[in-house]
Amino acid sequence: MYKIRNKLILFLMLVTVIPFGTSIAITYYYTKESLKDQFITENYKLIHQAKYDLSDYFQSINQIPLTLYLNRNFMNILEFGINDDLERYQELKRALFNLYSTRDDIKQIYLYIDKSKNDLIVFNDNILSRKNEKGLEEHPYRKLMESQSYFTIEPTHKINDYGFLLIPKNPSINVVSFHHSLKQIPSSQFLGFLSIDVDLEKIESIGNRLYTLGTEDFYLMDQTGHIVYSSDQSLIGKMNHEKWYDQIITGQKQQQSFEWADDRFSGVLVYDKLSAPYDNWLIVKRIPYEHLYKRAREIAVMNILIGLLFLGIVVLATLFISFRITSPINILINTIKKIESGRLETDFDSLGNDEFGLLGKHFKSMVERINHLIDQEYRLEIENKINQLKALQSQINPHFLYNSLQSIGTLALKNQGAQVYSLITSLSQIMRYGMNIEENLVPLHREIGYAESYLVLQKQRFDEKFDYYIDIDQALYTTLVPKMIFQPLLENYFKHGFDYSKIVGRLNIICKVLNDQQFQIVIEDNGKGILVEKLHMLQSMIETDNGFERIEGESIGLKNVYQRLKLYYGNQASIKIYNLQDSGFGIELIIPIAFERVIH
Repeated sequence: MYKIRNKLILFLMLVTVIPFGTSIAITYYYTKESLKDQFITENYKLIHQAKYDLSDYFQSINQIPLTLYLNRNFMNILEFGINDDLERYQELKRALFNLYSTRDDIKQIYLYIDKSKNDLIVFNDNILSRKNEKGLEEHPYRKLMESQSYFTIEPTHKINDYGFLLIPKNPSINVVSFHHSLKQIPSSQFLGFLSIDVDLEKIESIGNRLYTLGTEDFYLMDQTGHIVYSSDQSLIGKMNHEKWYDQIITGQKQQQSFEWADDRFSGVLVYDKLSAPYDNWLIVKRIPYEHLYKRAREIAVMNILIGLLFLGIVVLATLFISFRITSPINILINTIKKIESGRLETDFDSLGNDEFGLLGKHFKSMVERINHLIDQEYRLEIENKINQLKALQSQINPHFLYNSLQSIGTLALKNQGAQVYSLITSLSQIMRYGMNIEENLVPLHREIGYAESYLVLQKQRFDEKFDYYIDIDQALYTTLVPKMIFQPLLENYFKHGFDYSKIVGRLNIICKVLNDQQFQIVIEDNGKGILVEKLHMLQSMIETDNGFERIEGESIGLKNVYQRLKLYYGNQASIKIYNLQDSGFGIELIIPIAFERVIH
């Protein structure tokens, strides 16, 4: 009684815990995936909007120098130089101060005039000028002179003095520099450089809207991989050497988000590229799984607590029911013993109208279901055999198709149209025959025709270095054989046995009747053969039907044919392999003439 009570308690706990646990797992999984998709969608929308904000901001900085082209006096000074003219110097000073005053985020403006080799710098409401005899030698972006682009952006760096040693340096200030090439219009003659250094305040304000400090990471990178801005201040201005960044720029991650896990980060990355002309700049946000799935874990914990409460109720109810068990239990015990002995049947009609009656009814239903599942399992195994056969049949190496097409291409270049047509016909026959997966058994003459089409292509490929011979008894023409049992064996010869550099390769296929019940297929070549040790090992595996499924490499074709013959004929068919006396390799297949499908 106590054993039955314990089993009943355990059973009811299992039927409660398993479905409920499965429900919690499924709910957690779909909640997690739903939250992940929602997070990705929302964050991509944020990043997508931010890319336009950043592009507009950068574009507004780049448009500042364009106002100088409207100042005719300024452009004349660039064209002819200052030449110690105080009035021209004052005009330059006014123009630069006007630019400097247009925005609060401009920290410095540097101007270089190529004609008179002068440069000026505006900082902290001050302006300095000098005669720069070195010209462009020290300018980091002098390559803009000959570039099609009129500007370039220098990624985040510490503010510098452009060689003006009297400027007080503040190494704590990070700036982004916009370097512009000033050219005469419309001649495009180079006139000078204008560099604008802006602080990160605006970029930071845009970036801070996109991530949660302390839990998420944010990166803004230029086309070279330099980090213009990041939630990690220590990374600003440095190169990004993370592997996830390499996968983005090499095109291995085409979608706008992907999951990533390494020693330093595990979570989801959402990214987008800025609009032109900054379309190689990247905005990347990293969301760790811990933050991403926090809400899903909270829901799962709540469900588990509810489940434990109901599990306690089930245990109490089970204890109550177990004490009410009476005589019908003996009938159930005797019936279970019969089932344990292998008799899957029940002798009782009913155990009453109470709970035990319902239990007996379900018990009988369970036994019938088991019998049904056993029958179903046998049918399933038969279907698996059929599927396995189709899988084995489809293992065709397309290598020979490539070589065939190469031969056809060569003939086409030589304008041998008739031969090209013949070869294409052979190849199309091969492809139509091989792609028709509805046929499992075919007449022997069709299988031989397929093999001959294959050999015709190889004959064209190797020309006088290869020849073949086929002999088939007319009585076997309509005999059914498994489809494509020749091709893997023939392909093995060209891959591993054929050596066209020494002798003319020859392949013989002979099919003849042995007696009223069996016929023989012999395939022999004059190739390299195989080592005696390996020959004995393979033949032993065939005879004992042990270990052959592990064969790989050059014997894969033999393995394919062996397994298919075993599936179709069982022990009614046999395979024998041997080396020829001088050189070469042979395979003998013995197959029943009257086909009877064998199921194991």
